[in-house]
Amino acid sequence: MAAIQFVTDPMPNRDQVRAPRTEDYFRSVVDSLATGLVVFKHDGHIECVNPAAQRILGVAADDLIHGCGAGTISGRMVDAAGRRIGADRWSMTCSVRASRRAVGRVVGVDRPDGKRVWLSTSWCLLDPVDSTRSPLLVSFTDITAERATSQRLAHQANHDALTGLPNRAHVLTKVTEALRASGENALGAILFIDLDNLKVINDTLGHEAGDAALKIVADRLRTAVRPDDLVARLGGDEFVAVLGGSISGVAVDRLSERLHTLLSEPAIIGGTTVRLGASVGIAEVGPDDHRDAAELLRDADQAMYHAKKSGRGRTCRFAEQMHRDAESIAK
Repeated sequence: MAAIQFVTDPMPNRDQVRAPRTEDYFRSVVDSLATGLVVFKHDGHIECVNPAAQRILGVAADDLIHGCGAGTISGRMVDAAGRRIGADRWSMTCSVRASRRAVGRVVGVDRPDGKRVWLSTSWCLLDPVDSTRSPLLVSFTDITAERATSQRLAHQANHDALTGLPNRAHVLTKVTEALRASGENALGAILFIDLDNLKVINDTLGHEAGDAALKIVADRLRTAVRPDDLVARLGGDEFVAVLGGSISGVAVDRLSERLHTLLSEPAIIGGTTVRLGASVGIAEVGPDDHRDAAELLRDADQAMYHAKKSGRGRTCRFAEQMHRDAESIAK
Protein backbone atom coordinates (compact mmCIF):
# COMPACT_ATOMS: atom_id res chain seq x y z
CA MET A 1 0.00 0.00 0.00
CA ALA A 2 1.35 3.45 -0.86
CA ALA A 3 2.69 5.40 2.10
CA ILE A 4 0.45 8.00 3.75
CA GLN A 5 2.32 11.29 3.81
CA PHE A 6 2.07 13.77 6.70
CA VAL A 7 3.01 17.42 6.27
CA THR A 8 5.11 18.72 9.20
CA ASP A 9 6.24 22.15 10.40
CA PRO A 10 9.97 23.08 10.49
CA MET A 11 9.99 22.87 14.30
CA PRO A 12 8.49 19.51 15.26
CA ASN A 13 6.42 19.37 18.41
CA ARG A 14 5.52 16.35 20.49
CA ASP A 15 2.52 15.45 18.33
CA GLN A 16 4.66 15.63 15.21
CA VAL A 17 7.23 13.31 16.73
CA ARG A 18 4.43 10.80 17.20
CA ALA A 19 3.39 11.09 13.54
CA PRO A 20 5.46 8.13 12.28
CA ARG A 21 3.98 5.97 15.02
CA THR A 22 0.50 7.24 14.13
CA GLU A 23 1.10 6.45 10.49
CA ASP A 24 2.29 2.93 11.35
CA TYR A 25 -0.69 2.45 13.59
CA PHE A 26 -3.23 3.43 10.95
CA ARG A 27 -1.37 1.42 8.32
CA SER A 28 -1.67 -1.61 10.59
CA VAL A 29 -5.40 -0.97 11.03
CA VAL A 30 -6.02 -0.62 7.28
CA ASP A 31 -3.90 -3.68 6.49
CA SER A 32 -5.83 -5.81 8.96
CA LEU A 33 -9.27 -4.95 7.59
CA ALA A 34 -11.28 -7.67 5.86
CA THR A 35 -12.88 -4.91 3.79
CA GLY A 36 -11.12 -4.03 0.56
CA LEU A 37 -10.03 -0.42 0.16
CA VAL A 38 -8.93 1.30 -3.06
CA VAL A 39 -8.11 4.99 -3.41
CA PHE A 40 -8.43 6.46 -6.91
CA LYS A 41 -6.76 9.71 -7.91
CA HIS A 42 -8.90 12.33 -9.61
CA ASP A 43 -7.56 11.18 -13.00
CA GLY A 44 -8.78 7.62 -12.40
CA HIS A 45 -5.42 6.04 -11.59
CA ILE A 46 -5.15 3.97 -8.44
CA GLU A 47 -3.14 5.55 -5.63
CA CYS A 48 -3.18 2.80 -3.04
CA VAL A 49 -4.87 -0.47 -2.09
CA ASN A 50 -4.94 -2.58 1.04
CA PRO A 51 -4.18 -6.33 1.25
CA ALA A 52 -7.86 -7.26 1.44
CA ALA A 53 -8.50 -5.53 -1.89
CA GLN A 54 -5.65 -7.45 -3.50
CA ARG A 55 -6.97 -10.74 -2.12
CA ILE A 56 -10.60 -10.12 -3.14
CA LEU A 57 -9.77 -8.82 -6.63
CA GLY A 58 -7.03 -11.38 -7.21
CA VAL A 59 -4.65 -8.68 -8.43
CA ALA A 60 -1.37 -7.58 -6.87
CA ALA A 61 -0.99 -3.99 -5.69
CA ASP A 62 1.73 -3.20 -8.24
CA ASP A 63 -0.48 -4.39 -11.09
CA LEU A 64 -3.32 -2.20 -9.85
CA ILE A 65 -1.26 0.89 -9.14
CA HIS A 66 1.01 0.71 -12.19
CA GLY A 67 -1.59 -0.73 -14.54
CA CYS A 68 -4.44 1.11 -16.22
CA GLY A 69 -5.92 2.41 -13.00
CA ALA A 70 -9.67 2.28 -12.81
CA GLY A 71 -9.76 0.61 -16.22
CA THR A 72 -7.99 -2.40 -14.72
CA ILE A 73 -11.09 -3.07 -12.64
CA SER A 74 -13.98 -1.47 -14.54
CA GLY A 75 -13.12 -3.30 -17.75
CA ARG A 76 -13.99 -6.55 -15.95
CA MET A 77 -17.07 -5.37 -14.08
CA VAL A 78 -20.75 -6.24 -14.42
CA ASP A 79 -23.74 -4.72 -12.69
CA ALA A 80 -26.08 -6.59 -10.35
CA ALA A 81 -28.05 -7.91 -13.34
CA GLY A 82 -24.90 -9.29 -14.97
CA ARG A 83 -24.66 -6.62 -17.68
CA ARG A 84 -21.14 -5.62 -18.65
CA ILE A 85 -20.00 -2.22 -17.37
CA GLY A 86 -18.03 -0.14 -19.87
CA ALA A 87 -14.26 -0.09 -19.60
CA ASP A 88 -14.16 3.71 -19.57
CA ARG A 89 -12.39 4.57 -16.34
CA TRP A 90 -14.82 7.37 -15.63
CA SER A 91 -17.85 5.10 -15.85
CA MET A 92 -17.07 4.03 -12.31
CA THR A 93 -16.85 7.49 -10.83
CA CYS A 94 -19.01 9.96 -12.74
CA SER A 95 -22.20 9.25 -10.79
CA VAL A 96 -20.33 9.35 -7.50
CA ARG A 97 -18.75 12.70 -8.32
CA ALA A 98 -22.22 14.04 -9.00
CA SER A 99 -23.78 12.72 -5.81
CA ARG A 100 -20.64 12.77 -3.60
CA ARG A 101 -21.41 9.36 -2.09
CA ALA A 102 -22.83 5.93 -2.95
CA VAL A 103 -23.50 3.08 -0.52
CA GLY A 104 -24.37 -0.56 -1.07
CA ARG A 105 -23.94 -0.80 -4.84
CA VAL A 106 -23.54 -4.42 -5.94
CA VAL A 107 -21.11 -5.18 -8.77
CA GLY A 108 -19.43 -8.30 -10.08
CA VAL A 109 -15.73 -8.40 -10.96
CA ASP A 110 -14.12 -11.04 -13.14
CA ARG A 111 -10.78 -11.91 -11.57
CA PRO A 112 -7.73 -12.88 -13.67
CA ASP A 113 -8.17 -16.49 -12.51
CA GLY A 114 -11.61 -16.62 -14.16
CA LYS A 115 -13.64 -16.47 -10.95
CA ARG A 116 -16.35 -13.84 -10.67
CA VAL A 117 -16.64 -12.23 -7.26
CA TRP A 118 -19.64 -10.18 -6.18
CA LEU A 119 -18.97 -7.07 -4.14
CA SER A 120 -21.05 -4.73 -2.05
CA THR A 121 -19.35 -1.39 -2.64
CA SER A 122 -19.40 2.06 -1.12
CA TRP A 123 -17.86 5.13 -2.74
CA CYS A 124 -17.11 8.54 -1.31
CA LEU A 125 -15.02 11.58 -2.20
CA LEU A 126 -12.21 12.31 0.25
CA ASP A 127 -12.56 16.02 -0.53
CA PRO A 128 -16.25 16.65 -1.22
CA VAL A 129 -15.59 20.40 -1.53
CA ASP A 130 -13.62 19.93 -4.75
CA SER A 131 -15.30 16.97 -6.44
CA THR A 132 -13.35 17.32 -9.68
CA ARG A 133 -9.94 16.98 -8.04
CA SER A 134 -10.77 14.85 -5.01
CA PRO A 135 -9.45 11.31 -4.61
CA LEU A 136 -12.16 8.69 -4.49
CA LEU A 137 -12.27 6.05 -1.75
CA VAL A 138 -13.91 2.76 -2.70
CA SER A 139 -14.55 0.16 -0.01
CA PHE A 140 -16.02 -3.25 -0.70
CA THR A 141 -16.82 -6.59 0.88
CA ASP A 142 -16.99 -9.97 -0.85
CA ILE A 143 -20.64 -11.11 -0.88
CA THR A 144 -20.19 -13.95 -3.39
CA ALA A 145 -21.22 -16.68 -0.94
CA GLU A 146 -24.17 -14.69 0.41
CA ARG A 147 -25.38 -13.90 -3.10
CA ALA A 148 -25.18 -17.56 -4.12
CA THR A 149 -27.19 -18.56 -1.05
CA SER A 150 -29.79 -15.87 -1.75
CA GLN A 151 -30.15 -16.95 -5.37
CA ARG A 152 -30.45 -20.59 -4.35
CA LEU A 153 -33.20 -19.79 -1.87
CA ALA A 154 -35.00 -17.61 -4.42
CA HIS A 155 -34.81 -20.42 -6.96
CA GLN A 156 -36.16 -22.92 -4.44
CA ALA A 157 -39.04 -20.59 -3.60
CA ASN A 158 -40.03 -20.32 -7.25
CA HIS A 159 -39.29 -23.79 -8.61
CA ASP A 160 -40.52 -27.33 -8.14
CA ALA A 161 -37.92 -29.40 -6.31
CA LEU A 162 -38.67 -32.62 -8.21
CA THR A 163 -38.71 -31.44 -11.82
CA GLY A 164 -36.83 -28.17 -11.59
CA LEU A 165 -39.69 -26.42 -13.38
CA PRO A 166 -41.11 -23.10 -12.16
CA ASN A 167 -43.92 -23.47 -9.63
CA ARG A 168 -47.35 -21.87 -9.23
CA ALA A 169 -46.01 -18.73 -7.52
CA HIS A 170 -43.58 -18.15 -10.37
CA VAL A 171 -46.29 -18.70 -12.98
CA LEU A 172 -48.63 -16.19 -11.34
CA THR A 173 -45.85 -13.62 -11.26
CA LYS A 174 -44.86 -14.15 -14.90
CA VAL A 175 -48.46 -14.20 -16.14
CA THR A 176 -49.17 -10.96 -14.26
CA GLU A 177 -46.12 -9.35 -15.88
CA ALA A 178 -47.14 -10.61 -19.33
CA LEU A 179 -50.66 -9.22 -18.94
CA ARG A 180 -49.14 -5.77 -18.47
CA ALA A 181 -46.78 -6.12 -21.43
CA SER A 182 -47.32 -5.75 -25.16
CA GLY A 183 -45.99 -7.24 -28.37
CA GLU A 184 -43.83 -10.34 -28.09
CA ASN A 185 -43.75 -9.97 -24.29
CA ALA A 186 -47.54 -10.08 -24.01
CA LEU A 187 -49.54 -13.14 -23.00
CA GLY A 188 -51.08 -15.25 -25.74
CA ALA A 189 -52.61 -18.29 -24.05
CA ILE A 190 -52.34 -20.67 -21.10
CA LEU A 191 -52.48 -24.43 -21.53
CA PHE A 192 -53.48 -26.35 -18.41
CA ILE A 193 -52.10 -29.91 -18.64
CA ASP A 194 -53.33 -32.71 -16.38
CA LEU A 195 -51.77 -36.17 -16.68
CA ASP A 196 -54.25 -38.97 -17.26
CA ASN A 197 -52.43 -42.02 -15.91
CA LEU A 198 -50.15 -40.87 -13.09
CA LYS A 199 -52.36 -42.40 -10.37
CA VAL A 200 -52.21 -45.77 -12.11
CA ILE A 201 -48.41 -45.61 -12.24
CA ASN A 202 -48.21 -44.65 -8.55
CA ASP A 203 -50.60 -47.44 -7.54
CA THR A 204 -48.99 -50.18 -9.59
CA LEU A 205 -45.30 -49.26 -9.69
CA GLY A 206 -44.92 -47.06 -6.60
CA HIS A 207 -44.33 -43.39 -6.00
CA GLU A 208 -40.68 -43.52 -7.07
CA ALA A 209 -41.91 -44.58 -10.50
CA GLY A 210 -44.46 -41.78 -10.36
CA ASP A 211 -41.71 -39.26 -9.61
CA ALA A 212 -39.68 -40.63 -12.53
CA ALA A 213 -42.74 -40.21 -14.77
CA LEU A 214 -43.13 -36.58 -13.69
CA LYS A 215 -39.51 -35.87 -14.60
CA ILE A 216 -40.03 -37.44 -18.02
CA VAL A 217 -43.13 -35.30 -18.54
CA ALA A 218 -41.20 -32.16 -17.55
CA ASP A 219 -38.46 -32.93 -20.09
CA ARG A 220 -40.97 -33.60 -22.86
CA LEU A 221 -42.91 -30.42 -22.14
CA ARG A 222 -39.72 -28.38 -22.34
CA THR A 223 -39.07 -29.69 -25.84
CA ALA A 224 -42.67 -29.23 -26.95
CA VAL A 225 -42.97 -25.48 -26.47
CA ARG A 226 -41.19 -22.57 -28.12
CA PRO A 227 -37.94 -21.23 -26.59
CA ASP A 228 -39.62 -18.19 -25.01
CA ASP A 229 -42.64 -20.04 -23.65
CA LEU A 230 -42.85 -21.00 -19.98
CA VAL A 231 -43.52 -24.52 -18.72
CA ALA A 232 -44.29 -25.04 -15.04
CA ARG A 233 -45.53 -27.63 -12.60
CA LEU A 234 -48.39 -26.49 -10.38
CA GLY A 235 -48.29 -29.57 -8.19
CA GLY A 236 -49.31 -33.22 -8.30
CA ASP A 237 -50.00 -34.18 -11.92
CA GLU A 238 -50.81 -30.63 -13.06
CA PHE A 239 -48.61 -28.61 -15.41
CA VAL A 240 -49.08 -25.42 -17.42
CA ALA A 241 -47.58 -23.94 -20.56
CA VAL A 242 -47.67 -20.16 -20.78
CA LEU A 243 -47.50 -19.02 -24.40
CA GLY A 244 -46.28 -15.51 -25.07
CA GLY A 245 -46.69 -13.12 -27.99
CA SER A 246 -49.40 -12.83 -30.59
CA ILE A 247 -49.95 -16.53 -31.20
CA SER A 248 -52.83 -17.59 -33.47
CA GLY A 249 -55.47 -20.11 -32.52
CA VAL A 250 -54.12 -22.45 -35.19
CA ALA A 251 -50.64 -22.26 -33.68
CA VAL A 252 -52.07 -22.99 -30.22
CA ASP A 253 -53.86 -26.05 -31.64
CA ARG A 254 -50.66 -27.31 -33.26
CA LEU A 255 -48.74 -26.91 -30.03
CA SER A 256 -51.47 -28.76 -28.14
CA GLU A 257 -51.28 -31.61 -30.66
CA ARG A 258 -47.54 -31.71 -30.21
CA LEU A 259 -48.00 -31.98 -26.45
CA HIS A 260 -50.37 -34.91 -26.87
CA THR A 261 -47.98 -36.64 -29.27
CA LEU A 262 -44.97 -36.31 -27.00
CA LEU A 263 -46.77 -37.20 -23.78
CA SER A 264 -48.44 -40.27 -25.26
CA GLU A 265 -45.15 -41.79 -26.38
CA PRO A 266 -44.23 -44.84 -24.27
CA ALA A 267 -41.65 -44.45 -21.52
CA ILE A 268 -39.65 -47.15 -19.74
CA ILE A 269 -39.60 -46.76 -15.97
CA GLY A 270 -37.90 -49.43 -13.87
CA GLY A 271 -37.99 -51.86 -16.77
CA THR A 272 -41.72 -51.35 -17.30
CA THR A 273 -43.18 -49.61 -20.34
CA VAL A 274 -45.79 -47.02 -19.38
CA ARG A 275 -47.95 -44.56 -21.28
CA LEU A 276 -48.92 -41.25 -19.78
CA GLY A 277 -51.11 -39.02 -21.88
CA ALA A 278 -52.83 -35.85 -20.72
CA SER A 279 -55.93 -33.71 -20.91
CA VAL A 280 -55.37 -30.11 -21.94
CA GLY A 281 -57.43 -26.99 -21.31
CA ILE A 282 -56.79 -23.75 -23.17
CA ALA A 283 -57.50 -20.20 -22.01
CA GLU A 284 -56.68 -17.71 -24.75
CA VAL A 285 -56.11 -14.03 -24.02
CA GLY A 286 -57.97 -11.48 -26.13
CA PRO A 287 -57.11 -7.82 -26.75
CA ASP A 288 -59.71 -6.57 -24.24
CA ASP A 289 -59.25 -9.35 -21.72
CA HIS A 290 -59.72 -8.17 -18.13
CA ARG A 291 -58.95 -11.43 -16.33
CA ASP A 292 -56.02 -11.56 -13.93
CA ALA A 293 -53.45 -14.36 -13.64
CA ALA A 294 -55.44 -16.43 -11.13
CA GLU A 295 -58.62 -16.15 -13.22
CA LEU A 296 -56.83 -17.27 -16.38
CA LEU A 297 -55.43 -20.31 -14.60
CA ARG A 298 -58.90 -21.06 -13.24
CA ASP A 299 -60.44 -20.89 -16.71
CA ALA A 300 -57.73 -23.06 -18.28
CA ASP A 301 -58.28 -25.55 -15.45
CA GLN A 302 -62.03 -25.50 -16.12
CA ALA A 303 -61.40 -26.22 -19.80
CA MET A 304 -59.07 -29.09 -18.89
CA TYR A 305 -61.81 -30.56 -16.69
CA HIS A 306 -64.19 -30.59 -19.66
CA ALA A 307 -61.51 -32.22 -21.82
CA LYS A 308 -61.03 -34.96 -19.24
CA LYS A 309 -64.80 -35.54 -18.97
CA SER A 310 -64.87 -35.94 -22.75
CA GLY A 311 -62.68 -38.99 -22.65
CA ARG A 312 -59.15 -37.92 -21.67
CA GLY A 313 -56.28 -37.38 -24.06
CA ARG A 314 -58.14 -34.41 -25.50
CA THR A 315 -57.98 -30.62 -25.69
CA CYS A 316 -60.78 -28.21 -24.85
CA ARG A 317 -60.95 -24.42 -25.13
CA PHE A 318 -62.47 -22.37 -22.35
CA ALA A 319 -65.89 -20.85 -22.95
CA GLU A 320 -68.03 -18.77 -20.57
CA GLN A 321 -70.71 -21.48 -20.72
CA MET A 322 -68.37 -23.66 -18.66
CA HIS A 323 -68.76 -21.28 -15.71
CA ARG A 324 -72.53 -21.38 -16.00
CA ASP A 325 -72.47 -25.17 -16.18
CA ALA A 326 -70.27 -25.36 -13.10
CA GLU A 327 -72.55 -22.99 -11.20
CA SER A 328 -75.64 -25.00 -12.10
CA ILE A 329 -73.96 -28.22 -10.93
CA ALA A 330 -72.98 -26.54 -7.66
CA LYS A 331 -76.59 -25.54 -7.05
